[in-house]
Amino acid sequence: MIRLGVLVSGRGTTLQAIIDACAGGLVDAEVAVVISNNPEAYALERARRAGIEAIVVDHRDFPDRPSFEARLAEELERRRVDLVCLAGFLRILTPAFVERFRGRIMNIHPALLPAFGGKGMYGERVHAAVLASGARVSGCTVHFVDETPDGGPIILQAVVPVLDGDTVETLAARVAREEHRLYPLAIQLFAEGRLEVHGKRVLIRREGRREACGQRGRPDDRIGE
Repeated sequence: MIRLGVLVSGRGTTLQAIIDACAGGLVDAEVAVVISNNPEAYALERARRAGIEAIVVDHRDFPDRPSFEARLAEELERRRVDLVCLAGFLRILTPAFVERFRGRIMNIHPALLPAFGGKGMYGERVHAAVLASGARVSGCTVHFVDETPDGGPIILQAVVPVLDGDTVETLAARVAREEHRLYPLAIQLFAEGRLEVHGKRVLIRREGRREACGQRGRPDDRIGE
């Protein structure tokens, strides 16, 4: 069983999906700590209700990003975290932090990367951009974090339709349902040691052979059943 450190900034709905998946035995992991840069984040309350250690590392208490991230890393390493999960964490991590946890940081983005990603593209902004573009599909992406915002190797993606009459709220709700399903699947693949990163490609081992992760399919139909 692996140990997760979850970084959050807001309500924590994605955190809740991870907590529920761990508690339900769908993921061979435990959330060792939840850390927020926002002392008002409701995600902290979700963690405490689940009996998970929840701490605040407020970026405003530090003179610069390196010192803020040094504290984050210290808290994660103190708790022997195997995988860092970003779940609505609204801070861009520096290359130094990424290098410290290389191959052990995941994020989920509410669109089909590489479209509608990058600096400043988060939350409702993403869904508004999708609707404005006229795209007929959207979705979500779980990826490893690298030095480029939303640019790391893609692990899994799920597609949802963009319906006539959709609003930012209705599209966001449809994407969120897939986010809450997909993130635990990616964590489980990591826990099973089945993910291999080769440049910008993530290969998923399946019964002794490798598969490149596609955008629209599930790499293993048995996962999550």
